[in-house]
Parts: sequence; structure tokens; C-alpha cells
Amino acid sequence: MDLVDDEIYQLVNRAKGILSDIARAGEARIQSEKSQANARGAENWKGSLAKREEKRIETVLLGKAEQQEKLSKNQQQLADVQAQYLEARAAADKVDREAEKREKHERKRRKREHKSRSTMSIHELISLV
Repeated sequence: MDLVDDEIYQLVNRAKGILSDIARAGEARIQSEKSQANARGAENWKGSLAKREEKRIETVLLGKAEQQEKLSKNQQQLADVQAQYLEARAAADKVDREAEKREKHERKRRKREHKSRSTMSIHELISLV
């Protein structure tokens, strides 16, 4: 269970890192576009910048949607694993209880045997050998 929690935590952190990287890359692209437009002396870089920003926002939103989908899939897997764990734990507990009953029964049987042997006569003991 902890492994699944750790995996989900790592995926969420990785998604945050990816989104942060996308944002930084977008800002760098914006600055690059701006400098290129200024170098050419173009004054219409704002329109180009707006289009690039719109594409960047779309990319970020798509990335977030994909990460959310992965997160919900991982949460479902976690729920499935937890259910399997509970079933396995219940089965193991049942086996433990049955083993404990068998051991208790065996101890009682040995105790009765010991009592019956201690009360046997010497002749009965010799006949056993």
C-alpha cells in the first residue's frame, strides 16, 4: 500500500515539475520572440506573443488534464490494491485462527496422552514396547 502511495506522490510531484518546466519554457519562448521581434524592428510581436501564449496555455491545460487522468487511474488502482489487501488479510487471519485451533487441539491431545501414560501400569507400558 505504501508503494502505491509513494508512486502516486511521485507522479504528482513529477506532474508539478513538468508543469513548472512548461511554464518556464513558455516564458523563455516569449522572451525569445520578443527579442527577435525587437531585433527585426517589428512592432506586431504582441500578436505573435498572444498566439504563443494561447498555445502555451493550451499545452499546460492539456498536460494538467493528462496528469489528472493518470492521478484518477492511480487512485482507482490504489483502491483496488487496498481491497485486495483487505481480502488477503482476512484470509490470512482465518488461516491463523484455524492453525491456532489445531495447535490447541494438539496440545490437549498430547496432554491427555501424557496423563494416560502416567497412569498406565508397568505391564501396560511393557506391552507397548
